[in-house]
Amino acid sequence: MFKVSRRQFLGGTLAAVGLALSRCTPARTPRSGGTLKVAIINEPPTLDAAYTTALVTNWTMAHVFEGLFAYNSKFEPVPHLVERYEVNKEATKFTFYLRKGVLFHNGQEFTAADAAASLRRWGQVGAQGREVFRRVEQVSEADRYTLTVIFRQPTGLFPEFLAQTGTIMVPAAVAERIRSEFVPAAVQGVTVEGRIYGFPTEINNYLLVYNRALFQAAGLPDRAPATWDELVEFGKKATVRAADGKIQRAGFAFMRGWNSAVVHPWLALLYGEGAELFSADYRSALPDMEAAVRALEKEVRLFREGVTDQTTVLWDFPNGTIAMVIMAPWWKPGLMGAMGERFRTDVRVAPIP
Repeated sequence: MFKVSRRQFLGGTLAAVGLALSRCTPARTPRSGGTLKVAIINEPPTLDAAYTTALVTNWTMAHVFEGLFAYNSKFEPVPHLVERYEVNKEATKFTFYLRKGVLFHNGQEFTAADAAASLRRWGQVGAQGREVFRRVEQVSEADRYTLTVIFRQPTGLFPEFLAQTGTIMVPAAVAERIRSEFVPAAVQGVTVEGRIYGFPTEINNYLLVYNRALFQAAGLPDRAPATWDELVEFGKKATVRAADGKIQRAGFAFMRGWNSAVVHPWLALLYGEGAELFSADYRSALPDMEAAVRALEKEVRLFREGVTDQTTVLWDFPNGTIAMVIMAPWWKPGLMGAMGERFRTDVRVAPIP
């Protein structure tokens, strides 16, 4: 027999009463304007839903933009920015008749030109979009409000793809705005053969981050090392080991745990050697292999000379047990939250020597 204690009974009863009372609370009168604040699980890596599969980006942008189709309560794709559509029996030709009078946030009317540009871009930068567009023969605008998509083979699931967040509609002129609002180097980074393939919204230059309080404790100058040799020497002096030889305070630590965590700091060193990751025609990698090896040897040297080891992790930096790391500006909010006032007094940055 299931038994419920008096405390459990009272707790459950009070919770139920609370819920009942909350349901009886009069709703506030709706009003226009103001600011709506919504908590999300973490920082979106980008706001470009066509480019990423990150759920937090998709959730966020689904409340900002809309697509040609949307899912109903039965998780069925239904027309959204489309008033109606036609498909031939082979499922190779789709004709979409767009809703008229739909405006973007800038007041511009949504047209077939915008829909065509949005779909083409999804087919260029989206992982799923590229697979779908392998089948596409033509995307065309019959008139201002009519869009036609022709496939080389049957694609009956096309409405399902159009209901997903990656296919949200944006103005056709967005690409031109990218050229005018971002610095040339950022635009160049997302441009191939004159075509823009993404928003350069997440640009981070890696740099040396160091704890000046640990430098002071180790008797080091109140400045960053100027050369890699000096970085190694600073790291040695800042490293503290226990009686058993284990590192208690490391002079340096690396990121690890995912591919780019390992590659990005090394890339910063590679570029510091004056080399490139790819050849000018993007047909081969590491055209200057000697420079690539020199960059890797810089990292290996820190292990060989006892400045760090495989047990040391960068994420211990806020705890005051790591003297130096190579990191990017996206880490700043996390450091500020973890270190509090110590972030202002102890953390300094400098170019990678």
